[in-house]
Parts: sequence; C-alpha cells; structure tokens
Amino acid sequence: MSLDRIQVLKFGSSVLPSAAHLHVAVHEIYRHLRVGKKVIAVTSAIGDTTDRLLKQARVIAKQQNEEAIAELLATGEAEAVALLKLALAKAGIAANALSAHNLGLQTDGPLLDANPVQLDLQPLLQKLQQRSVLIVPGFVGKHADDRLSLLGRGGSDLTALVIAQALKHGNPQSPTCRLLKDVAGLYEWDPAADGPPPRRFSSIGFEEATAVGGAVLQPKAVQYAQRQQLNFELGQCSSTVTTLVGQVGTELENSAPTSAPLKVALIGLGTVGHGVYSLLGKHADKFELVQVVVANPHKPRDLNPPCSILKNELDLSAQPDVIIEVAGCSAHLSETLLQALALGIPVLTADKELVANQLNALAPYLNSRTPILRCSAAVAGIVPALEGVGRIAAVDGVQQLQGVLNGTSNFILQQMADGHSFHQALQQAQELGYAESDPSADIYGWDAARKLSLLIHRAWGVQLPPERIPSQGIAALTSTEVGPNLRLVAKAYRHADGRISASVQPTELPKDHVLLQANGVGNAVLIEDSLLQSHLLLGDGAGRWPTAEAVFADLLDVWRLHAKSDFAATLPTSKPSAECLAREASA
Repeated sequence: MSLDRIQVLKFGSSVLPSAAHLHVAVHEIYRHLRVGKKVIAVTSAIGDTTDRLLKQARVIAKQQNEEAIAELLATGEAEAVALLKLALAKAGIAANALSAHNLGLQTDGPLLDANPVQLDLQPLLQKLQQRSVLIVPGFVGKHADDRLSLLGRGGSDLTALVIAQALKHGNPQSPTCRLLKDVAGLYEWDPAADGPPPRRFSSIGFEEATAVGGAVLQPKAVQYAQRQQLNFELGQCSSTVTTLVGQVGTELENSAPTSAPLKVALIGLGTVGHGVYSLLGKHADKFELVQVVVANPHKPRDLNPPCSILKNELDLSAQPDVIIEVAGCSAHLSETLLQALALGIPVLTADKELVANQLNALAPYLNSRTPILRCSAAVAGIVPALEGVGRIAAVDGVQQLQGVLNGTSNFILQQMADGHSFHQALQQAQELGYAESDPSADIYGWDAARKLSLLIHRAWGVQLPPERIPSQGIAALTSTEVGPNLRLVAKAYRHADGRISASVQPTELPKDHVLLQANGVGNAVLIEDSLLQSHLLLGDGAGRWPTAEAVFADLLDVWRLHAKSDFAATLPTSKPSAECLAREASA
C-alpha cells in the first residue's frame, strides 16, 4: 500500500454539532475515496458531548479522579467513531474502526493534558488493507501503564497530526492531513466579527498560524507540527479552498464570495430520487430545488415537495443550473437531456441504459476535461468504478476488468445459496428496494452488460454497445445450482491487437477470489493494469442511499467547479504562482 495515497481527515465538533450532521463527514470521506485515496478519519466527540460528560462528573464528585475522567470523556470519542461508521454503512461504504486502546498512540505527561510519544502505525495499515476507510478516536491516547490519557482541549487536531507524521515519507512538504472546521481556513481576523470581511490565508507559517489561530487551532498541535516540520491543511468540508499551514510563505487572498445556490432540476422521485431529495434539503446553502419532474404530480407520496415545483416534464426555459436524472426511463428523456447538454447544462444521471445506449451521442460530453455529463452512480452504486478505471487507464493503462456489477443479482444469488427459491429471493429484493417491479434488466444480465460497456469506454475509449456483449443472467438458475461462491461476473479483456473480449455470466469463483468480497448488494471491480498490478474497488451497488450518495458526489463536484469559477473572478488579474495553482487544483 502506497502511503502517499492515504489522506488523514479530522472532523471536529464544529463540523459535527450533532449526529444529524454526520452526512457532511460521509460526503467528505467519499470525495477522497473517489480520487483513489484511502482515508483515516479522526473524529472528536459530537457537539457538546465532552462538556456534558464533564458536567455529569461534577455532579457526582467535586474532587475528580483524573483516571476516571479520562475514561469517561473517552466515551464521547468512542460514540462518535461508532456513529460515523454507521453513517458510512448507510451510504454503502464499509469502514474499519479502532478504539483508543487499540490505536497505539503512546503518551506521557499529565493524564488530562498528555503529550504524544510514539504511534504504532501497523494496526492502522492492517485495517486499511482490509477496507479503504479507517475511523479512529481523536483526543485520546494511552500511557505506558495502559491508562487512558487525554491530549487536552482540541486534542483531536494533535491526534490527526501525529498520524500524518507517522505516514510522512517521500516529499515532506506534501500535506497528508486536513483539519476540517466550520470555516474555510485561517483569516486575518474572525470572519463573523463586525466590520469589513477579512482576507483568508492561502498559506501561513507556523508561528503566525499560532498567533492568529485563536479557537480554530489547538496551539499544542501547531507546535507539534512545527517541531516535526509537518505541513497540514485547514478548511471546510466540500470546500474548494484551504489554508496550508507549515514551512511556507504567508499569502493572503480575497475571501471566496458567497455564491448563489445552484438551481437544480430533479427528474424522478422514486427510491433513489427520494434519497437525492433528502440530501438536497440538507444543503440549502448550496442548492435550490426549482423543479421536481414526476410522471404524476398529483400522486400521493411520502415526500411533499411544494406543488409549485412539481412538473410532469422538464422545463429547460426555466434555465436550471444542473439537472439530476434518476427516473430510469431514458427512452422519452434522451432527446430532452441531449438538448440540455447542448445548451451547456450539466446533467447527472444514474441511468446506465441512457448512457450506454446513447454512448455515441453522449461521448463528447463525457470525455472533456470538465465533463458536463456525469454518471458515477450508473456503475456499481457507491463504488467509484468509473473514476478508478479512468485513473488507472491514464496512469498505467488497463489490461482487463472483472466485476460483480449488479447488486440485485448478487443479493438474489446469496439468498438462493441460503436455500430460498429464485422467486422468494426476488420478492425479498423488491420489498427491500433493491429490485424494480420489472427486474428484467437485473436478472437477465442486461444491467451488468450496460455497466460493463461504460467501463470499457472509460478504460479503452472503445464504444462496445451492450447488446454486443454476450450476457447470461441468473433467471434460469435453480437453488440446487447456486452455491456461496457463485457470482454474476462481468469481464472484459483487451487483446494485443486492440480487440476487446467481453461477457456477462454466472461464474463459480475459487474460494479465495477477491470478488467474493461482494456480499449482499455489494459490488466489486477488479482492475488489472498493464503492469499486471491488481486494484480492487468495493462497496454497495444497490439501494437508495449508496446510489444517492454517488449522485450527490457528482453534484458536489459541479458545485465546486461553480464555486471555483466565482472565486477566480474575484482574484487579482496578476498571474498566480505555480505553487498557488497546484494547491487550488488539489483542493
């Protein structure tokens, strides 16, 4: 595992004032997974948990036992770790977690204001080998006598920096740690104060950061980073900008303007549409829902969008900034969506049928440097399959692909392996929202073929229509033919002469095959590059929240591009330095 592909993210109580805000951390973690990184998420206790626990301790005893206080306050971080793991699982992202005792952060000094001594990195790396996300508690360490210790107020910053220091190698100036706060970086003064808005530091040295950091940065954490010569970033979740703190020159730039929310048209309010609608409601500062297009605007439904935005067809004259299509009915929408793309309106879709069947017409909108057609959710749900294949193709080239690409079929096969009949398993998949009322595309292999067609295009630039991919689904299988190692496997291989061989069929896999890690509605994509190195991507491929999270990740990418454009318009016309441009690109 390459250590420079590990991103340390620290989520403080200002980012997570309550459990209802955990989706913000999920978005940020998934943002880094999509670009091929593994993530170590360091979390503080949620909201005012630490203060509440201290208040309870004072009620019990005025004379407090430091060892008991450390054990009590550590439960706040333990709770936050477990809740974040649950929130990630809801989105289809599997994560590992370590307790304070198992983290291996050794400390000394005062028990309630301890200093880090060393970190055993091996337990962290072992967990990251198993899953791409590891959640650890901040603020808490362990003395040599095995007593829990605390790193002082704001100590989660210090935990994250200690982990980043242990990971540091190669280029010591490369930041691997981002401290996430409720502000977009460090400013000349408090941006909430009266008076003119302050400028934001795009970069700042250690000593000046200590002077202006105030309540945003723990001084002990900055002093540790300075001793270790460790650069780090500070910013907001989803932000396009950060402040780089470290051995750097101090640079100021105008604060990013408050952009008007993007006007969003949502097509479809079914299983996935419901999830996207819910997420949009949590980000009213970034998005304004102006149209919800459904077949029957008068149909009773659990959600109650305002009647004024319910439509039975998309109105392009209203000039939406972005269109989200999750209706899954491409036949009558393709012409309208092509028209929107031609007008330069970004379209985000989870409809692999639409994209695969119209690939020739849609390719120009997919292939540009900043594509206005985005379809991450169309292949493998939460698994960043298209992004992963595209990244590997650009760096080392792709030799072959294998994948379990249909979560519905995978769920049905595993139910059958447990003794259920095909029809019982299908009915259960439909009841759970994993299968449509007409499951033909899933059970006959057409869905997997469409996804494979898109992966082939991303890997090799070849437009292989799904109808030309030999496909055998699972509809004809009986329970006696299905064992625990049977998966519906999609394969594609590029021959030396450039020809592509592809197929979709039920396959009995060897008991140690990595694709067997796709369980239930799980999907897995195994990519072999031209150097014969294997890359495995895992996650849930069906269900409301995994698919909605993938759609919303595309939407946040569009929002960041929009925000960057607005921000660039406020900058001086003088040419920025190459270092500044590199930082903005990585943010």
